[in-house]
Amino acid sequence: MTTWGKNGRVVGQRNSVTAEFRQKLAWRLWRIVFTRDLPDDVDGLCDSQTDGGRPRVGKKILIRDDLRGQDFLDTLFHESLHAAIECLNEECVERVAADLAQLVCRPVVLRRLLADLHVQSKARKILSDIEVDLLFNRPRIPKIVTPDDDDG
Repeated sequence: MTTWGKNGRVVGQRNSVTAEFRQKLAWRLWRIVFTRDLPDDVDGLCDSQTDGGRPRVGKKILIRDDLRGQDFLDTLFHESLHAAIECLNEECVERVAADLAQLVCRPVVLRRLLADLHVQSKARKILSDIEVDLLFNRPRIPKIVTPDDDDG
């Protein structure tokens, strides 16, 4: 059985956060945290916007670290929808998140995204980091912790 601490992490585990950043969703600042701490049957979690009727401080979205591709996007969109629009029912969130993930993964959409020079520059940097890791037999996603990335 997993024991969760007040900080949202599994008690007794260290170095479980692999990346995190802050992101504004619907005018509120959230911490997006990629973690190894989620139970096997959970891909993501989102804090409630409020705590006892008051705005919650330090709101976070937890995403399973080993998700990739469309499953990753689906979970990221799913938890972000919960964060942005708390009143949406689960069925609606599941459908919209899955549809958005499928939309972004379409080749025509990816081509247009990657046609942007700013996006190309970031993609090249990430791909070169991955190539270096593969060269040294370290297949992993590079650790990216940028609290206030200048994504524009």
